[in-house]
Amino acid sequence: MQRALCEDYLNDKLSVEERKAFEERLAKGDKELIETLNQLKAYRQHGGEFIGKEAQHEHNLLELVRDVEPRKETRPSKPKEAGLAENLLELESKKQTKQKRSFSIALGMVFIALVLFVTYQQWNTYIVQSKIELLEQKNTLLEKERSEYQLQNRNLSFYLNRIKSLMTSDFFTTTRLDLKGDRGSWLQLWDKGTLRTMVIIDKPKFESGELLQLWSQNTRTKEWQLVGSIDKIDADSIYSVWDTQMLARSRGLQIKLLSKTDGGQIKEELLAETRIN
Repeated sequence: MQRALCEDYLNDKLSVEERKAFEERLAKGDKELIETLNQLKAYRQHGGEFIGKEAQHEHNLLELVRDVEPRKETRPSKPKEAGLAENLLELESKKQTKQKRSFSIALGMVFIALVLFVTYQQWNTYIVQSKIELLEQKNTLLEKERSEYQLQNRNLSFYLNRIKSLMTSDFFTTTRLDLKGDRGSWLQLWDKGTLRTMVIIDKPKFESGELLQLWSQNTRTKEWQLVGSIDKIDADSIYSVWDTQMLARSRGLQIKLLSKTDGGQIKEELLAETRIN
C-alpha cells in the first residue's frame, strides 16, 4: 500500500488532493512513508531511471524531508524569546544612552551657570574692592588735609599768641615800610626788650626765585648786618625766624631784593630803608 502510493507519487499519478495529503504526511514526519519513499528513490538512482520533471520534484521533496527531520527537536519559541530579549536590551540601552545624554546636557548647563555666577561674583567683588580702595584714597586725602589744617591752626594759634604777647609788652614797637615797585608793604612787629620780632608782608608781588633780605645798621659800628631772609613769599604769611641779636643796637633797617639776571648774575635792589629812633 505504502509502496504503491510512493510509486504513484514519484510517477506523478496522484491527484491534486492525494498529492497534498501525501506531502502533509511527509511534513508531519511519517517515518514509514519517508523510509519507503527513500528506498524507491535509492532504487531508481541505482537503476538509472530519471525523468526530468519527476527528478526535480523528488529533489524538492527530499529537501523538504531534510528540513522536516531536524525540526522535530527545534523550539520555535526560543528564537522569538531571544529576539524579544535583544529588543528589550536594545531599548534599555537606548534609554540609558538618552538618559546619559540628557544628564550630560543638564550637567553642562549647570556648569555654565556656575561659571557665569562665579564670574559675576568676581566682577562684583572687583567693583566693591575698587570702591573701597577709592574710599580709602579719599579718606587718606581727607586725613592729610585734616592734618595740614590742624598744623596751620596750631601755627596760627602760636603766631596769634605771639602777636598778643608782643603787643602787650612795654617795649613793643612797629615799623611799616612801603616797598618800591608797588610790591606791597613790610610790617615789622618787635619787642626791643626781648628782641622778639615778627614780619608780615601785606599784598606781596614777587616772582619765583626772588629773595627778600632784612638788614640792620649797628649803632656803634655803623655797619649793616644781615638779620634774615625770606625765600618764599606768600600772602598773609608771618615770618618769625630772625637773628634778633642784630636788632639789639639797631639804628636803621633796610629791605633788599635779590634776583637773578638773564645772564645768571645776582642782582641786588634796595626796596625800602628807614631809621629807628
